[in-house]
Amino acid sequence: MVEPYDFKGKKQIKDAHAAREAQSYAVLFGFFLTLLILGGMIGMAVGGKQGGLIGCFCGAMVSLLAGRLWRALTEGIADNVGRIVYIGKKANWTKYERLESDMQQIRYAKHSERYGEALTMVNRVLKKAPKWPEALLLKADILWEGFESQEESKAVLRTVIKLTEPSDKYHVWARSKYKELSQYRKESSS
Repeated sequence: MVEPYDFKGKKQIKDAHAAREAQSYAVLFGFFLTLLILGGMIGMAVGGKQGGLIGCFCGAMVSLLAGRLWRALTEGIADNVGRIVYIGKKANWTKYERLESDMQQIRYAKHSERYGEALTMVNRVLKKAPKWPEALLLKADILWEGFESQEESKAVLRTVIKLTEPSDKYHVWARSKYKELSQYRKESSS
């Protein structure tokens, strides 16, 4: 059976996270350096050498707080700003497109055989999109591969079959996986 999703690979996910972290730390370092120098200059102008040291210390403390604030703000709005910049004036992402990064993390956890973590994450995604066939198929795979829970996996596959049209690729994949699990039961009981 063809997998209903493409695993992008551990290295690609790790590289994307590393690039985002590097950008974040570059901004934080800029805050730190700017406020350190600015605090030192103001302190020296007001209180000489001792004032400069105090100014540098205050600038460093303020930069750490400002950096934390900056990071919190950018993490909260970065997704929306990115969509506006990337797509145009109006972002038209579906809820499935917004959840795709979560799906990538779930696939990675499953691929790394961290099935408990993968199941928790896929359940969280399914709370936001309960009728998403792709997430349901991934949950069925996790239930079977990680926990050998054949009946639960088959129940999820039946849900996918009910939700989709017979010509839909997810319907075809779900039926194929359902038959595979049913065949496994017959073979193991023989």
